[in-house]
Amino acid sequence: MNLYQTKDVCRLLEVADSTLRKWCIELEGNGYNFYKGIKDSRAFTDQDIKALLRFKDLIKVKKRTKEQAAKIVVNEFRRKEENEGTTPAPMDTDQLPETIQTFMKEVLDRLEKQEKSIEVLTKMIEEKLKRD
Repeated sequence: MNLYQTKDVCRLLEVADSTLRKWCIELEGNGYNFYKGIKDSRAFTDQDIKALLRFKDLIKVKKRTKEQAAKIVVNEFRRKEENEGTTPAPMDTDQLPETIQTFMKEVLDRLEKQEKSIEVLTKMIEEKLKRD
């Protein structure tokens, strides 16, 4: 799965980031879900880009309101998922960007060190209690 940043999607759609943000909020208000990152920043998939292109076409070419366009897009993309019998699956860690994989490894390493420290402290407390 490819993930794209806001600036890349803005360039592709030829819209300002404030416009993209408003479109995303409108879609989310109608039930569309985007991947969220740090501080609720969005990461966009190929599917999201297709949905946003459809949204743009509906409001710019077909002259629909944002509300109407959002409902149409959400219904079309929900229908596709239902027809295909697919539901969003958890992302495989091998597909995560390298920086996220590195962060996850660091967190797991710290957790492992903490668990070892807790074991050592527990043994020390048990030994002290036996002596007293």
